[in-house]
Amino acid sequence: MLGEGLVITRRRLLPPVITIDAGAATGGYAGSLYHADQPGGVWQADGVDLPGETAQDWTMTLELEGRAIRYRVGERVSNAIQMWTPAGLDGLVGAFDVRQGLYLDSGRLYGWSPIAGGMYYTQPSTALRPLYQATGADGRPTIYLDFDRRLSVGGLSAAPAARSIVGLLSPRPNDWFNWTAIISDSNVTGWGLFKSWASPATQYGTRVLGILTAGFANLQESSRLIVDGETYLVAAKTARPAGTYGFRINGAAAGGGTSSVAAFSGTGSYTVNGFGGLSSHVIADAYLSDADLARIEGWVAWTLGDAGRMDAGNPYKSAAPRSQ
Repeated sequence: MLGEGLVITRRRLLPPVITIDAGAATGGYAGSLYHADQPGGVWQADGVDLPGETAQDWTMTLELEGRAIRYRVGERVSNAIQMWTPAGLDGLVGAFDVRQGLYLDSGRLYGWSPIAGGMYYTQPSTALRPLYQATGADGRPTIYLDFDRRLSVGGLSAAPAARSIVGLLSPRPNDWFNWTAIISDSNVTGWGLFKSWASPATQYGTRVLGILTAGFANLQESSRLIVDGETYLVAAKTARPAGTYGFRINGAAAGGGTSSVAAFSGTGSYTVNGFGGLSSHVIADAYLSDADLARIEGWVAWTLGDAGRMDAGNPYKSAAPRSQ
């Protein structure tokens, strides 16, 4: 029998809390350390227990990026952390992650599949396959192309109403043509994006980013110069019939305006060649907002441990983009 005045209280157990190690160079993407503040649980991805993952510390894997990560202790479930990926992006054509989806033979690339979208790259000819380096431009995985080492593009339409592209680019040094193609349609007679050109023409190795919509007769240029041999996080977008276009370099605005050309032209026969190094990138047949472009920039930069490249004005400079 309980004594008079004796009160028994039950302590309410709080759910665990998970965080990402503040020093994680990849900001929560693969390689980042996650920590749970309580022991005795199991890590989950999209509500499903991960077999054997019961320690309080857990390292994110490439396969689980974009999944909602939690830590469960009995019936108590932690907050969720879900890193953003381009999979649900408006108008997505292809999201290419240089850490995966590569088909290699003796260090040469003969195919590249996207993590999302229907676009793809191929090169059946052994003599034309570009070089892959795991520690390429600025120590990051890079595909190196030139005029004799190129990729064919599949799944990219000839004349979209709009197109945007974001990616990590290293213009080729010592380019004797002093121009560089990233994606071009039918030898640049039609649509081309991320077209680099000498500006002014007397400055060897100095370029601007450019967008082609109907060949060189309609070349729009960025307001900021880039230099051969350097690496840049670049974005460009254009739309028709309005003719609007815009550029970003390293997460900061780099010019824009309006063109008089009412429609794209071209055959839809695209190649990627002649420009140097290409890493992760995203292409969408949509005129993406600056908010979407910044989010993609954050994804490219943080997944490659390269957030320091972004301008201070990018909202993901200090923290990687999340879905929740």
